[in-house]
Amino acid sequence: MRILVTGGHGFIGRHLVPTLLRRGHSVTVVDLLPKPASLQSCQYAFHQGDLLDDAWLQQVWPKEADAVIHLVALPNMGAAQADPNRSFTISILSLERVLERCRTAKPQRVLLPSAAAVYGSNPPVPAAENASISPTNIYSYHKRMAELLLQSYAESFGFGYTVLRLYNVYGQGQQGVIGLAVKAAKSGQTFNLSGGEQLRDFVYVGDVADAFALAVESPEASNKVFNIGSGMSLTVRQIVGLVKDIYPELVIQETPTTGAQFHSVADNRLAQRLLGWRPHASADFLKERIVQEMSNA
Repeated sequence: MRILVTGGHGFIGRHLVPTLLRRGHSVTVVDLLPKPASLQSCQYAFHQGDLLDDAWLQQVWPKEADAVIHLVALPNMGAAQADPNRSFTISILSLERVLERCRTAKPQRVLLPSAAAVYGSNPPVPAAENASISPTNIYSYHKRMAELLLQSYAESFGFGYTVLRLYNVYGQGQQGVIGLAVKAAKSGQTFNLSGGEQLRDFVYVGDVADAFALAVESPEASNKVFNIGSGMSLTVRQIVGLVKDIYPELVIQETPTTGAQFHSVADNRLAQRLLGWRPHASADFLKERIVQEMSNA
């Protein structure tokens, strides 16, 4: 397949692009970021520029693309809350520009990462794709808006869509709790743990890349939403404890949480059944990835 990946040099893209190439696909990347060192040996077309520049985007858009995977997004909830205008620009306006091109270019399908945050602060444990949608902050509202924007264009202009609702993605380049704990351990800083009993679902970025690859290849994935989480629940305290097992010198300072602690765990059976996706779901595998990837970052 001929696949256009927008934002292909970000955290997920740096893992997805090699996965697509290994599976025999032709890849074009459009991104503001230059080609990273980890992708220098990969052979794919690349155009560096701003998706919001309509004339430029029209010029570099591949004449024939079977699918588009739009990965342009802010890294986390905190970044969206700190700058709602930037969040809207990156999450919504960039997607709208891509969908405007798709309106005339007519790819077979557009794939979009969303987030488990759309289920809100009191989701079922585990949560299936038909759980109630109840966004509670800028980040989750923008994720839900992006889902609806994609669905509206796809249904109105005759191409398919697939939404992958991602849980807590970890791996080399990750900026969440695992990455912050590793950074604190390596720098000798104290790691502040707020609360800690909340259950979270941590999914490896390589498994996320596999999920996108399987979804783009599968006709069964058209016009569907999938939860992409490991299905394994660990408390945040347990996760930080795994880092401390690797770095005994890590100093943890526990502080009372300032808000309600909710649990977030994926029911991933739909992705397993329709896509044949099999994520790694063990604490031992997570520790191996911390040692082999994140400790060298």
